[in-house]
Amino acid sequence: MSTNVNDFTNNDKLNAWKQEVEQEIMNSFDDIDSPLREAVLHYPRAGGKCVRPIFLFSLAEMMGGSKRDVFDIGVGLEMIHVSTLIGDDHPVMDDDNKRRGVKSVHNKYDEQRSLLASNLLLSQGVHRCQSQAETIEQSESISNILNRLAAELNQGQYYDVSYMGNDEIVSEEKYINLVRSKTAQIYAAAGELAVLFTESSELDGKREQYQSSGKQLGRYVGISHQFFDDVIDFREEDNKKEVYSDIKTKTNTIVTIHAKKNGCPVFDDTIPVSKRAEMLRETGSLEYGKQKG
Repeated sequence: MSTNVNDFTNNDKLNAWKQEVEQEIMNSFDDIDSPLREAVLHYPRAGGKCVRPIFLFSLAEMMGGSKRDVFDIGVGLEMIHVSTLIGDDHPVMDDDNKRRGVKSVHNKYDEQRSLLASNLLLSQGVHRCQSQAETIEQSESISNILNRLAAELNQGQYYDVSYMGNDEIVSEEKYINLVRSKTAQIYAAAGELAVLFTESSELDGKREQYQSSGKQLGRYVGISHQFFDDVIDFREEDNKKEVYSDIKTKTNTIVTIHAKKNGCPVFDDTIPVSKRAEMLRETGSLEYGKQKG
């Protein structure tokens, strides 16, 4: 491919992409009454990394196309991602109090509005993805990919809730299957859609060949992202995350699974959280998580 790899290490460019996606999301709910709109835009206003659309745009450029080829898909996937965050934080799921350095949506507003906000982001996200299609075939392709994405996300969330608070040692294989369904699946969809919608002569006659590769690349990126996220749960200087939340909620991650396998009582509530975190570090579990990522 002809794209200069240095283009994708340019922070100014990535920041510009991020701001463009976030602004599109901000402008997409003007027809929603203010009390509900505030809940919808709570996490976007707090600021995320927009790594999923950035991955999509970068892949499109690497294949000889441009951000324009997949921009609506990028915005749509970010909306879908934010909708899953609201659902993930809800009291019937993880019941998290903090996200992106602010109160979770159900804590800032209420449980009813958080569910409605998640529904709105999901429906608008699907609509934005579909708006990229110019032919019936493209529309059908997006529908098929998004249907698979919805099934995998729900399956992954079910695994996540099932494993939470489980004092038994969840196998690393089971956890990776969870991550593959949950975190990695939006990346996999992004990789697949990038190949399908990038306008580039370099892809002529090769789209089917590369589609599977794009999906697989996205899956690997997503798994690596989750492992990194598992590690930074223990980074005390990160004030946008509730530190040690995976210990407090007894969440099985690549880090806590390794700790439990090596005899660390990471979920033992009789031991102070800070002490358990110290013991986990001593087992080498953080280094293990970094290596796996």
